[in-house]
Amino acid sequence: MVKGLVTVAGAALLMLSACTSSESESEEIQAFSPAAYEVLQEAERHTGTPYEFGGDATEAFDCSGFVQHVFEENGVDLPRVSRDQAQEGMFVTRDNLQPGDVVFYQNTWREGVSHNGIYIGNNHMIHASRSEGVTVISMDDDFWEPKYHSARRILPEGSGIALDAAEPTAFLLQRTLTRLYAEQQRSETDA
Repeated sequence: MVKGLVTVAGAALLMLSACTSSESESEEIQAFSPAAYEVLQEAERHTGTPYEFGGDATEAFDCSGFVQHVFEENGVDLPRVSRDQAQEGMFVTRDNLQPGDVVFYQNTWREGVSHNGIYIGNNHMIHASRSEGVTVISMDDDFWEPKYHSARRILPEGSGIALDAAEPTAFLLQRTLTRLYAEQQRSETDA
C-alpha cells in the first residue's frame, strides 16, 4: 500500500506541476462535454477496484469490463471486449485526444488490440491494470507508450465547456489521493 501511495504521490507532483496556468500554456485549453466529465467521475469512483480477467462488475474489472461499465453508467452501450470497443465511435488521432476518449493498446498479452483505458487529460489514462486494479497512469509509461494503437471518441460531440485540460487530471488525483490517505490512516489505526 505504501508503494502505491508513493507512486500516486509522485504522479501527483508531476501532474500538479502541469496544472499551473500561464499565457504560454493557453493551447492546453480545450473544450469537452459535461458528459465526459461525468464519465471521468464514474471512472474515478472505481479507483482501487481490483483486477480480474473477465471481470465486469463493481467488485472487480478487467480493462474492457471497466470501460464498458463506466460508459454504461452514463447511458452508452459498448461491446464487452476491447477489440470490439475499438470499432465504436469516431477515430481520434493521438494529438486530438480529449478527456473521455477511449484509448487502445496492442500486443499487451495477445496480438492485436488487447487493452484499453479512458483518457483523462495531460497524456494520462485511467484503466484496469492487472497489477494495480483501476488506476491512473501516464501514457508515456515505458510499457504502454510503444503499444499505443488508437483512440475512439465514444461520447457524442456537443456543447463543450472550455476547461483547462489539466482540470480532470487534477480532479481525479485530488480525490484519489484523499481516498488513499484515508485508507492509509484507517489501516494504521487498525494496526
